Amino acid sequence: MKKITNTALIINNIYILIIIMFLAPSAQGYAKRDPIICQGMVNFSLDENCQGEVNLSHVLVGGPYPQWANLILRLKDENGNIIPSNIVGRNHVGDTLTFEVYDPTVQNTCWGRILVEDKIPPRLICPANTTVTCQNGIPAPTVSGFPNGLTLGINLQWNALGHFVANAGTIDACSNTTLTFTDTEESFPCSDLLRWKVVSRVWTVRDIYGNIGTCTQFITLRKATIGAINWPRNYNDVDLPALPCLGAWDSNGNGYPDINETGSPSNAGCNIQCSHVDQIINVCSGSYKVLRRWICLDWCTGISDTRIQIIKVEDKTPPNVLAPGDRTISTDPNGCFAHTLLMPAQITDACANIKRVTITGTNAAGQSLNFVLNQNGGFVYNLAMGTHRIRYEAEDSCGNIGFANMYLTVIDQTAPVAICKSYLTIGLGQDGRGRIKAIDFDNGSYDNCGIVRREVRRMSVACGQSAVFRDSVVFCCNDVNKKIPVILRVWDLAGNFNDCMDTVLVQDKLLPSLVCPPDISVDCRFLFDINNLSQFGTVVNGNLGEIQDSIVLSNGRFVGYDGVASDNCQYTLSTSTSTNIACGVGRIQRAFTATDQSGQARTCVQNINITDTDPFSLNDITWPSDYQTSTCGASLDTANIPFPYKKPRWREDICAVVGAGYEDWVFDLEAGCRKIIRRWKVIDWCRKNASGQHIIYTHDQIINVINSKKPVFDDCPRNLVFCPDNDGCDGFPLVLKTFATDDCTPKDQLRYTYSIDLFKDGTIDLNGASSDARGLYPLGTHKVTWRVEDGCGNQSFCEQFFTVRECKKPSPVCLVDVIFELMPTGMIQVCARSLVSKSTFDNCTPFEKLRFSFSADPNDSCRIFTCADLNWNILQVWVTDEAGNQDFCETVILIQDNMRMCPDASLVIKVISRPANFNLWIRRRSKSQLMEGLSMHKQIPAAILVRIDINKDHRVTASDLVELRKLILLKIDQFTRNTSWRFIDKNTDS
Repeated sequence: MKKITNTALIINNIYILIIIMFLAPSAQGYAKRDPIICQGMVNFSLDENCQGEVNLSHVLVGGPYPQWANLILRLKDENGNIIPSNIVGRNHVGDTLTFEVYDPTVQNTCWGRILVEDKIPPRLICPANTTVTCQNGIPAPTVSGFPNGLTLGINLQWNALGHFVANAGTIDACSNTTLTFTDTEESFPCSDLLRWKVVSRVWTVRDIYGNIGTCTQFITLRKATIGAINWPRNYNDVDLPALPCLGAWDSNGNGYPDINETGSPSNAGCNIQCSHVDQIINVCSGSYKVLRRWICLDWCTGISDTRIQIIKVEDKTPPNVLAPGDRTISTDPNGCFAHTLLMPAQITDACANIKRVTITGTNAAGQSLNFVLNQNGGFVYNLAMGTHRIRYEAEDSCGNIGFANMYLTVIDQTAPVAICKSYLTIGLGQDGRGRIKAIDFDNGSYDNCGIVRREVRRMSVACGQSAVFRDSVVFCCNDVNKKIPVILRVWDLAGNFNDCMDTVLVQDKLLPSLVCPPDISVDCRFLFDINNLSQFGTVVNGNLGEIQDSIVLSNGRFVGYDGVASDNCQYTLSTSTSTNIACGVGRIQRAFTATDQSGQARTCVQNINITDTDPFSLNDITWPSDYQTSTCGASLDTANIPFPYKKPRWREDICAVVGAGYEDWVFDLEAGCRKIIRRWKVIDWCRKNASGQHIIYTHDQIINVINSKKPVFDDCPRNLVFCPDNDGCDGFPLVLKTFATDDCTPKDQLRYTYSIDLFKDGTIDLNGASSDARGLYPLGTHKVTWRVEDGCGNQSFCEQFFTVRECKKPSPVCLVDVIFELMPTGMIQVCARSLVSKSTFDNCTPFEKLRFSFSADPNDSCRIFTCADLNWNILQVWVTDEAGNQDFCETVILIQDNMRMCPDASLVIKVISRPANFNLWIRRRSKSQLMEGLSMHKQIPAAILVRIDINKDHRVTASDLVELRKLILLKIDQFTRNTSWRFIDKNTDS
């Protein structure tokens, strides 16, 4: 925005319009002028909704003009774009707009600028006052509430500066707002029994244009009372458990129960102060007692109270003893006893000192060993073979005893020497098994103390034997052609053993035998599973003693017996199947192969022949009967038609591959609505005629559709209400539509008509052939009747009533700074109609039929003002149109008593007139009355325009404007070089 700094330009283009109250009556006598005069710069402030309409009264000087109704006002933004309807809002704040007033009669034009401003401070409503306990401190706004019912995180956010921010429209209509608060604490003396402090929380809201709003919330902090104190509990194993000498309670690691660890009186603070004194009683090196005496005083009342808190710190934990790990030692090479050194245990105690350590031992029978060590570790001698428990025991200075055990095992650890024979071979017998004894594997094993037992085992589980040692080992058919590892184990008297290993080669030289089931012939309609041909026989396992069963087919025909296979050892039977079948006819070959473990095999083949004894023909088909229905659409699909009309049926024949399909010819008829010829085709893909083509059978099925079902409206509510927001009143654009569905006729082929009875007077005013009756409709209640017809002539009707209401509010424009002089009776009646501009309008109700009032009650049209109302009065002027829609604007009127009709009233200003073109002085009784009667006015008759000589230098300059601005902004309350107003006629040269 450009700033105008040239003094001459300010003087020539800006008139400071000042109305002295006693001059108001004489203004009515000035003559109107034909030339139009625009203000050079207009400051235009938006309303509380951040909107405003600029009209002629805002931009013209003087008036009214005879040609007022013919004048045209154009408003442009800073980019030269015309602003529609001359309505400015949030996007224009701070912009300098250009206006132009054009008189088309004489083609006269004037122009000026408008600075759009937001001067209305944001409205702030504080949260409710609250009372809290003083111990909790001053609550944050998230606890005590935010102004205007706002919630942090929902309609209130933090910004980067740590302020609360509300978006435009939340608190202020024009811009975002910043919300801050300041707390002022007021402390209260002891004589106030309830209040400790009262916090005055002053909330301040500031919009981006510098407008500020405030409100105050009071938060009361109550005093504390002695009776509300919660005393700390005892740690004495009665109230609470005693504290261990070293525990998690010791948060700072000093080993002493501080008050932050064992508690202090709660609900104190503010006017109540507490202190304590500790007395310590020692018990042992790790245990003691604390007698903590608490004293709390209310220094407002002088009342005090005392409690003793008992805190025990005890060492109840025995020493921690960690014995050496268990050990196994061998006997001495020259005897059956052992000697060893017992390592010391690791002994620790959290709080006390270790007073005693003892080591003892017992054998497996619970008998004491022949030693006691009164020290932590040492040598022991002559320990017999076996496992002994060694006990380490420690006692601390508080009498707590801890212990731990270790186990010492004495054994003979010298093993014998095992020697196996070299490579062995075994051939299996007719039963497929063989056996070798353990002694047959020994080749001279020995031990220094003597061998007492020999056993043998396979290295893996097989042949029904587990992998355990025994006096012999068994081999079977699973071992054929394998070198089986075998382990020989020898034991001495002490239970020590040693192993050696040898391998045994197992052989089998007998071939398997095999007989197949017989060949079989069946019809192609005979049911069987190609993946399971077991009903045609199988090969049983002769090794398992399985019996050859009779082969009887599912139709009861006997065809022979199962085959059989056998071997002296295991064999594997494999079956392979080859198929040569087309349309269910052909041959299946089953090859059976028996293979033993030596790889020798025998094979045989079974043939299964499949023939067709009854080929598919026309006689196997049952055609669907002709069909008649009252519905159509999806209901005519074969999936929705019942038998016997559904589709062709034929004898199920697995020897034939039969398929069916159809083709429809649809004929629309007046009487029957629709006729369908459905031509069916059935084909056998397994048979061909003499020319090599597949055989096709055909049949025509007749389907008659006789439909009597009416269309159905999708949605046709009985009553509709329209409330368009339209500027005009001759007609309101409405969208009236309907839709229907039919089971036979597609939506786009339904036929619609409508008739409209405006105002429900029984006369049809509009007709149409469509489902869309949109158009302009007048205010009132009307009736529309819809008709829809399907392709079969079925009709449905729907009747709707729709009401058109006028809902747009009037647009009030108030006159501002209107002055009224009290009558000689000391009162004056002011009517609301006199405070509105002719710019007030409504889209339907003419100005002369609008009702004006001072409240929402239209009858509140006039009010009486008296001496009690002298000076400025803020009023709401309500406008009500014929439809009952309302809106209001605010204005300010000035009630004057220049005739001194009211008691105690004094004449504020005295005028001394001089001839024309002479100076005009206005003398005042008091310097403190400079601001009385001073206001900025937008419409002043040109004849009374004056120039102000404020600094008494007999000319008008920028210095006069600067001092006048300081007076209006309340920066000074008197002139620096003048004690009164001083005016110069506007036609006088400066």
